[in-house]
Amino acid sequence: LLESGISLESVTRLLLIAERSGSDLDAVSELYRESGDDIDATAERLDVDPADYSDERVTAAIDEATSPPPTETVELDNGDKVTGTVVERTAEMIVLDHAVLGRMEIPLGQLKQPAPPNPGLFGTDFLEGWTRTFSLGLSGQRGDSKTMDIIGALDADSENEKRRWAFDARYNFSTADSDTTKNNAMVSLGRDWLFSESRWFMFTRSRFDYDDFRTWKYRVQGDAGVGYQIIERETFGLRGRTGPSVVQEWNENQFRAEWLAGPELVWDLTANQKIEASNYFYYSFTPWGEFRNVSNLDWKWNLSQKPALSLKAGVENEYQSDVAPGDKKNDLKYYTSIGIDF
Repeated sequence: LLESGISLESVTRLLLIAERSGSDLDAVSELYRESGDDIDATAERLDVDPADYSDERVTAAIDEATSPPPTETVELDNGDKVTGTVVERTAEMIVLDHAVLGRMEIPLGQLKQPAPPNPGLFGTDFLEGWTRTFSLGLSGQRGDSKTMDIIGALDADSENEKRRWAFDARYNFSTADSDTTKNNAMVSLGRDWLFSESRWFMFTRSRFDYDDFRTWKYRVQGDAGVGYQIIERETFGLRGRTGPSVVQEWNENQFRAEWLAGPELVWDLTANQKIEASNYFYYSFTPWGEFRNVSNLDWKWNLSQKPALSLKAGVENEYQSDVAPGDKKNDLKYYTSIGIDF
C-alpha cells in the first residue's frame, strides 16, 4: 500500500479498520479503492465506528510501530551481564541482538537462575521465605591475664508488597580474670504494614533488654506509629518513623510514656556490602522532660555464597538524660562476628 502512494497515516487507518472488522487487509484495501479512496466510506461499509481509527489511535499505533524495540539485560551464571534486543525465546535458548557482538544465541542453562525462596526451618513452613543469619564472635587471652568475650546473634527479616518483618536477638558475655564484666541480651520484633502505591506505612515494635550491669536489669518496650519512605531506590533507602512508646524497667520499677521519632537508612554499597543505620529520639512525658537517644550502625560483607558466610560489625549507643546512681548516661555496645545464612 505504501508503494502505491498511500500515506502512512491512511495505511494505519486501514489496518485499524481491518483489525476492528475482522477483515483481511487486502479485502479492506479493495473496498477502499471501490469507495474512491474514502476512508470513512470504507469504514461505513464494514460497520466500523470512526472512533476506532481516530487521530489518537493512529498516532499511538504509528509510535508503537516505529519506536525502537526494548532492550533486556540477562545475567549469565558466571556473573557476566549481556544487554540486547530480544529476537526470540524458545524452550532451549534466548536470542539477543547485541549492539556490538550482533546475534547471540544463549542457552537457558547458561543463565543465572533466580534464587529460590528460603525453605522453612526443619522441613516446616515456619519462617519460610525469611532471610535468616546466625552470627558468632569469640575473642580471648591467656597469659598475665585471662579474658574471654562471646557474642551471638540471630537476625531474620521478610518483606513483600503488604508487610515487612524484622527480628533481632543478641547476647554478649565477657569475663576478665574469672570476673564477669559483661552479661547482656536483647530481643526485638517489628512489623510494618505497607500500602500499595503509597510511601506511608504503619508499624509496631517490641523489645526486651537484659543487662546484669544496669540498675534496671530488665526492660520491656513497645512502640507503634506511622512511617514514611523518604527515598526508595534500588541500592539506597531512607525512611522515618514517629509514634508513642511505653517502657517498663524493673529493679527500679519505673514506667515511662515516651514519643519516638527518627530516621532509618539502608545502603547497598556494593553487590556484597550493606550498611544499615538508625537514630531514634525518645522524649519522655512521664516523668516529664527526660529523653533517650538510641543510635545503631551495622555493616555486613558477604564473603561467599556456598556456604553463605558474611563478616559483620556494628555499634549501638544509648544516651539517657537521667540515670540512676552508678549508671552511665552513655551505654555503648559494639561487635564483630562471622555470620552464616540458613
